[in-house]
Amino acid sequence: MPTGSASGSDSGSEVTMPLSIYFAAALFNARETVFNYELVERLERRRFFVRLPQRDGFEFGALRKMLSEEVSSRELAAAVEVIIYTLDMGVFLTRSDTVVAVLDEPPDEGVLIEIAFARQLGIPVVGVRTDVRAPFGKVEDPLGGIHFFAAFQCTDFIMASPILTSKQFDDLAAAIEDCPRGCGHLGPPADPECALDVLVAEGKLRPGRLAALRRVLVALA
Repeated sequence: MPTGSASGSDSGSEVTMPLSIYFAAALFNARETVFNYELVERLERRRFFVRLPQRDGFEFGALRKMLSEEVSSRELAAAVEVIIYTLDMGVFLTRSDTVVAVLDEPPDEGVLIEIAFARQLGIPVVGVRTDVRAPFGKVEDPLGGIHFFAAFQCTDFIMASPILTSKQFDDLAAAIEDCPRGCGHLGPPADPECALDVLVAEGKLRPGRLAALRRVLVALA
């Protein structure tokens, strides 16, 4: 079973906990929500604990209806946005061990904010891309034509076919389990388990691109 750990308060023993995942994805139409549910159900069958906002949080329409009798029509839109933002960013994401982010086209603004925030907190981000559209390159490229700003937020990156195969799903599950929390992407000796080095070794990321990224990270440190 994929696990995290916590210390027992009485005996000091280590308590095994399921590895928790925040699932970051667009959820604005049936195609997106069905895909999200399908992937999350497959993760949960692997005994990951997954927080899926469309299921575990509030849906815009339902929340508006619930609040319509509590706040004025002028305040309603702002109240809905504040509640959803606070729940997703302040509770679900911060309490998760790993973020799994769907990075298909067009990029969802909320997902991009969430993965950047997760990396600032030292939470690993596993990007999943199934899209054959490649506005920033070619689908054959190591990053599948995604914008490199989004790709560089990922500690691991899975480029899958439009129909996620069993092998690709196994790769996703392995990446989630292997992501080191708090990785700074600088490589050895500071970050000896950096997943970006694995991407280079597997031929999924060019060494020159990784070296350039690390020069920027050192300059910003």
